[in-house]
Amino acid sequence: DSPLKWGGIENSLPGDLCHQALTSKWLVLGSIRPIGLQLVVMTNPIVQRFADFVAAFAPFRLMQEAQLLALCQQAEVIYQEKGELVFRQGEAAHELFYCVGEGAIQLMRQEGTEELLVDICDEGDLFGLRPLLADQPYGLEARAAENTLLYGFKIQQFKAIMAEDARISLYLARY
Repeated sequence: DSPLKWGGIENSLPGDLCHQALTSKWLVLGSIRPIGLQLVVMTNPIVQRFADFVAAFAPFRLMQEAQLLALCQQAEVIYQEKGELVFRQGEAAHELFYCVGEGAIQLMRQEGTEELLVDICDEGDLFGLRPLLADQPYGLEARAAENTLLYGFKIQQFKAIMAEDARISLYLARY
């Protein structure tokens, strides 16, 4: 274990947490001295703001803070210009599901030669999750209705959180 000094308080960090701190999953301030590793460890403020944003929406608001921060730490931020496709109907599901940060996404169904508007997702709405949970191709097409900022969450990480917390699974069963 390594000593942690911050504001005159000394604790110890378990070795795995210290390793995480040194591999950039944490913002690390400090120095290595002959007496050991002295660190001030803080979560990345950008990740914290991102977690604060998505925590306002279900199912994220049901998560414990540590789960949410871990999920946000691994999330991808994706910019889609108006008209750009996120995925096509019938396409194999990606490893990510999406939350709209800003903008809007049209969910369309192709029936023959017609495109039918099924839904419009806006700030905080999730899409692309069901095909990942069911291990099926996308049943709809997702297209940016305007310039849009998306947050992509890794399904494997999300499934692990669902396994830990039945409330999230129950929410999604109703979703």
